[in-house]
Amino acid sequence: MKKKLIALTLAASVMLTGAGYAYWTDQVTINNSVSTGEFDVNFVDDQFYPKIFGATGEAYITKSVVQNDENTSTVAISNLYPGSTVRYELKIRNDGSIPALFDNAVVTVTENQQGFTDALLTQVFVKKYHADGTAYVQGENGYWAGASLGWKPASALQTNLNTIMAGLRLEPGEFVTFDVPDEYMEEYLAQNPDGAEGQCVEIKLPGTVGNAANPDQFEKAEAYINMTINWKQHNAQ
Repeated sequence: MKKKLIALTLAASVMLTGAGYAYWTDQVTINNSVSTGEFDVNFVDDQFYPKIFGATGEAYITKSVVQNDENTSTVAISNLYPGSTVRYELKIRNDGSIPALFDNAVVTVTENQQGFTDALLTQVFVKKYHADGTAYVQGENGYWAGASLGWKPASALQTNLNTIMAGLRLEPGEFVTFDVPDEYMEEYLAQNPDGAEGQCVEIKLPGTVGNAANPDQFEKAEAYINMTINWKQHNAQ
């Protein structure tokens, strides 16, 4: 019996020793999953955009705006005549997951009669909206608006676009339309009494074109105006 007692005592001593000198340990694990976002700014094709129209009573102009794909929109106008105006509206949305900054606009113009795009006039307006569809208002964080009040030659469209769109930033889901911002509406309507709210990119052939020596100079004239609007990610240098 004595030996058994000793044996039991030794066994207990070993177990206590183990408990006294083996520190408990645990661990936490961080599993890293990294994915990239999407940079995707597109023209929108829905029930409201794109659209094109002339001023009241201008039923003789043939016009169309076609959304070729998410990155290309084609506007076709024919039978324009002195004193007539065409307006069209487009919508550009950040469909990506990271903010987009306006980089630059590139406009290429071709004409079949020299000087036609100097005679052809344009006005451009841009308005910014939240992702939920409400327009930004002056004084609000993130507010931005661009306007090119006053008719300018189509040949200067690239300069005008780069000027009025400078600094434009679109958060994911935000969008801009080529519409007249509210703060410019009163002045716009004063200059364009036949204009309606929410219009846009305008192209006009003035009532007086050509010159005394050649008053019919721009009959059967054609012009092709291609506008490419480039965007960059918000932290690009």
